[in-house]
Amino acid sequence: SYGFAHECKIKYSELMYSNFLVLFSALPIACTVTVGIGNWKYFCCHGGISKQYPTIEQINQENRFLMELPEGQILHDLLWSDPIDRLIKNRNIPWNTPQPNDFPFNEERKTSFFFTKNACLRFLTKIGCQSMIRAHEAFPEGYHCCHFGIKPDPPFPMCFSIFGKYNYLESNPP
Repeated sequence: SYGFAHECKIKYSELMYSNFLVLFSALPIACTVTVGIGNWKYFCCHGGISKQYPTIEQINQENRFLMELPEGQILHDLLWSDPIDRLIKNRNIPWNTPQPNDFPFNEERKTSFFFTKNACLRFLTKIGCQSMIRAHEAFPEGYHCCHFGIKPDPPFPMCFSIFGKYNYLESNPP
């Protein structure tokens, strides 16, 4: 077993983990950030996108103070969904293979789903963003530029995954 909950309970205590849950419930779920020449706009969140393709206003109206988020809800999706990029690469699926479902179930996590390039593009277009920045997945390098298994077109990734501890997988193998 690995992950934040396990590590926090082992290194600190159940109480410390509970305090983190209270803290996390007070943090924003997502935001948009506009930077640089041309005002490039990023959608930033912990996990990924929702099947419901919510607007920023709908995300802001969600009750983020729940300790448990029911599956299928917008906030659950924003916290737990993952881009399908790694899954495609791990299974050696050619970059141009069409995906029959924009939101296949995430068997690895046993909750939420993966989202495809088409789903990501549809969501980003709806909210007026060009790319997204997310956390939620550990990578050996500490980050991953997600091109959804496609050739870099555009060369700028549609989705960046950034993990706060670059060697997390070395010290916490799955």
